[in-house]
Amino acid sequence: MTRTQPTRFFDRIVAWSLNRPLPVITRYLIAAIVIITAGAARVLFVPDTLPWLLFIPATIGIALVLGKGPGLFAGVLSTATGIVSIGNANHPSWLPHAQWIAATLFLVVTLGLVLLAAELREAMRRSIALNAELVERVFLARALIEPALAHLLKREPHRPKAALAFLGGVPAQWYTKEGRGFGAFGFWLNGFRRVTRADITPTSE
Repeated sequence: MTRTQPTRFFDRIVAWSLNRPLPVITRYLIAAIVIITAGAARVLFVPDTLPWLLFIPATIGIALVLGKGPGLFAGVLSTATGIVSIGNANHPSWLPHAQWIAATLFLVVTLGLVLLAAELREAMRRSIALNAELVERVFLARALIEPALAHLLKREPHRPKAALAFLGGVPAQWYTKEGRGFGAFGFWLNGFRRVTRADITPTSE
């Protein structure tokens, strides 16, 4: 069935961000604030043995809500923030060799996750646009079919009870509810044909 409205809480956030896009500078600023906050929380609450833990959900969330560009920026900033937070000024290269390798792997994996999250966001954008188009077409189809039903009732008056029952049998608000738009309309058409045993296409007189 066609989903016309997001259901989960995070889906609603992503849909809201798609419907109300923020300015580019604002999105990058929000991404920077989120990552710096995650870095501060890492210093306060997460041991150095898990330096990248908080950055992963923060970066993926940024990519889903704010888009690919801010997500990639967040991935690079996460890596830099993590390196700064666990570095040692007394060490010749700031970090041990193993930590530099870990930071590089984190950057590569995070950028890959950001690209995947951005594709999911784009897929949701396409889904919302498609659902809106389907709902619009359903309303248009019903507007075209109702005159045909009126013509049928005029031509075959012994069928008004069943025909009128199906004419008003699907409330208009169903077309904008989750998963019901196109399915409800198909049910309405099939049920009308089954009960009335009639074609809804008017013939020329």
